[in-house]
Amino acid sequence: MMTRDSEYARLRDFVARVDPVLVEAVEDVDGGFIEWGLSLGPWERLRASSETLSFWSGFRRVTPEAR
Repeated sequence: MMTRDSEYARLRDFVARVDPVLVEAVEDVDGGFIEWGLSLGPWERLRASSETLSFWSGFRRVTPEAR
């Protein structure tokens, strides 16, 4: 386990030097949401993605020309 932790720290330090914004973005990820997604089967993930796409597709950006 110590090797894995030190490898993670080394990799994180490298990424922080190359792209610090990426490290900040990773720290903002909700681990619970990832665990939930991994608990689903392939078809369940596809259905959840389709439902999410359908939900977000209901929103439209209103431009001044569209009013």
